[in-house]
This record gives sequence, C-alpha cells and structure tokens, in this order.
Amino acid sequence: DRIKHDRLVLQQCLDAWNLADAAKTASFYSSECDYRDPTVPTGVVGRAAFQRYLTVLFHRWPEQSWEEDLFMPHAQPGEYSVSYRFFFGNRKKGSSIEGRGMDYIRIEMDLFLETGYI
Repeated sequence: DRIKHDRLVLQQCLDAWNLADAAKTASFYSSECDYRDPTVPTGVVGRAAFQRYLTVLFHRWPEQSWEEDLFMPHAQPGEYSVSYRFFFGNRKKGSSIEGRGMDYIRIEMDLFLETGYI
C-alpha cells in the first residue's frame, strides 16, 4: 500500500544520508523541493541547491547516522510526521552531535517535495 511504499522510500533516503553521499541523498528530493532544518530555517529550495548544502554538511560531518523511530501518516496521502534519532560525527575534529528530531515530509511520485522540522 501507499504508506508502506513511502516508508520504504524514506528508509532508502536515510540509507543515503547514512552514507554521507550528497548526490545520492539529493536524488530522493524533487527538483522543486523545499528543505528546512534548524540550521536553514528559511529553507533550501531545489535539488541542486540542496545537493550543495549536503556537500558542505557532509564535509563538516562525514559520519552520519539517521534512524527513523516513528512514522505517522497524516490524513492527506503522502504526508507524514517522522521522528528520528540522529548522529553527526567528525573523528578528525573529535566532535559529534546527537539527538532526536521530528520532521514533516511530503512525498509524491517517490520524491520528497517538502521536509521541515517540527
């Protein structure tokens, strides 16, 4: 069904995040995507801009671990709230960040159109 399929797309996207692969991660986002997180609250619009953002992010934090722990469908098909556990690390600098987050995501035709932290 649609929900199981979209959850699989999310997992494949998280697998790309965990590889810290900017091109592969960006490939899960539409060319018109609107991505927002606490470091870019005004957003990154478009796949090309998002890939540039990820390239910098993954250079600074080459170790990534993202694990979905709650997947909540909304009434509108393709819209979800998702809770994550995350870890960013940089062994060379001896630094890391870990925590939990929650995002709103909208998936259409296997691509993320919107993501934003809640």
